[in-house]
Amino acid sequence: MTVSADNIRNSRRVCNEFYSRVISARISPYFSAAFIRMGISANAVTFMMLIAGIIFPLMMLSHNIVVQMTGALCLPLINVFDTSDGEVARYSKATSDLGVYADKVFQLVIDINIYVVVAMLLFRQAGNVYYSVPAVISLLLYMVDIVSKEIFMRMMSRRPDMENHKAAIRFQKKSILKYFVHITSSNTGICHIIWAILLLDYLVYRGRAVSALFVYTTYLALCQLMKLILRQRSVYVLLREEPHPLSATDSCDEQAV
Repeated sequence: MTVSADNIRNSRRVCNEFYSRVISARISPYFSAAFIRMGISANAVTFMMLIAGIIFPLMMLSHNIVVQMTGALCLPLINVFDTSDGEVARYSKATSDLGVYADKVFQLVIDINIYVVVAMLLFRQAGNVYYSVPAVISLLLYMVDIVSKEIFMRMMSRRPDMENHKAAIRFQKKSILKYFVHITSSNTGICHIIWAILLLDYLVYRGRAVSALFVYTTYLALCQLMKLILRQRSVYVLLREEPHPLSATDSCDEQAV
């Protein structure tokens, strides 16, 4: 049977993330179908995501506005590749722990690269290292939040009522303000928004004290701080609750240790 975009679209899981659902999921099946027909593995697609996540942000450092905007406009392809590698893996029945690990590590490298590039752009705009502080703070808070999220999810996975908590979290995200913050401050959101920020600075910013990129990066830092505080509060609430009884498997593991 010939692999088509419709085959890929019907075999995949529903995308929950805003940009993946609205943009990437509409484009990725065409890439995935082409990759499968060419015999390109899911891990190779993940590696393509890494290459794109390194090259496209670096293009934004160019002094040539055409090259800079091309790099910024191509950033959403990172999310397309990220969606496509999962589609290729599931359609080919070639999912693996290595693929999951590579996807997480490569995504982290890409996110760090984007924040560093933004910090360098801010420094170049003002010629002052302090101008890049919001980007550095955003990166540091993001790294801390990654660890906090892993701890939180590990604690949640031990709860017998985990599904109820997941439903509550999904319901809370329906808040308009939270939804707006989510789609404008997530790392995926940065990839889809930053081209407009750079274009605005190119058209309007002419040595002004504050650029649109500086304002947006400051907003990102505040959002990262807010998300980290809320995450820490959730962890604190879980720690204060009565410990749930260990299962037989947990008891055996702890005795073995």
